[in-house]
Amino acid sequence: MTCPSCVGHVKEALDAIEGVINVEVSYKNANAAITANAGVSVADLVGAIEALGYTAKENTSPSAYGENTTTSDTGGNRSQQVVIIGSGSAAFACAIKAAERGAKVTLIEGADVIGGCCVNVGCVPSKILIRAAQLAQQQRHNPFVGLENHSPQLSRALLTEQQTARVEELRAAKYQNILDANPALHLVKGYARFKDANTLIVSKDDGTEQDLHADKILIATGSTPTIPPIDRLAP
Repeated sequence: MTCPSCVGHVKEALDAIEGVINVEVSYKNANAAITANAGVSVADLVGAIEALGYTAKENTSPSAYGENTTTSDTGGNRSQQVVIIGSGSAAFACAIKAAERGAKVTLIEGADVIGGCCVNVGCVPSKILIRAAQLAQQQRHNPFVGLENHSPQLSRALLTEQQTARVEELRAAKYQNILDANPALHLVKGYARFKDANTLIVSKDDGTEQDLHADKILIATGSTPTIPPIDRLAP
């Protein structure tokens, strides 16, 4: 590659190959890291790059992008199994990146809905109500002498209905649709506890339990507000 714009040309050509899942091209290192289905051959990848006028060859050395997640400890070629406890933004960020690197990912969620705090009960719904309150307050006390102040009629039920619809829309777009579209991601509903360093026991609502073995486990369960035991600190 002769200039940074070559990165875009190479990535576009590789992305166009059927079976290619993810492409990361580095101008600095003059290489590309590609995640693809088993049916995609090295010859197909090299041919697509050479068709642009570049020279390409397979790099058999360890990946410049980090650990190869498709290589097992025994030297075989299998996808690493990654299990993530939680289904919020941190959990999904990890899940997507792990899947891009070739891992099979299982997310465990005990709540009724996926998505974590932000989209369900935190940032999104609170900001919708704050914005509605702001608009109502501006109508009561606007800064322009030529505009009459008035108190708007409020319907808590309609505001809640709109808020809920927006939350469900964003939950689908940012979480559920990603699960549905990516075969490397799988959701298990239940609560997890460790059996050993690489095994989780998932307790489900129906009373059954499932053992999940993983090469890597991430705890992404978020946090809970608390008041520390500091003298004279009152709630």
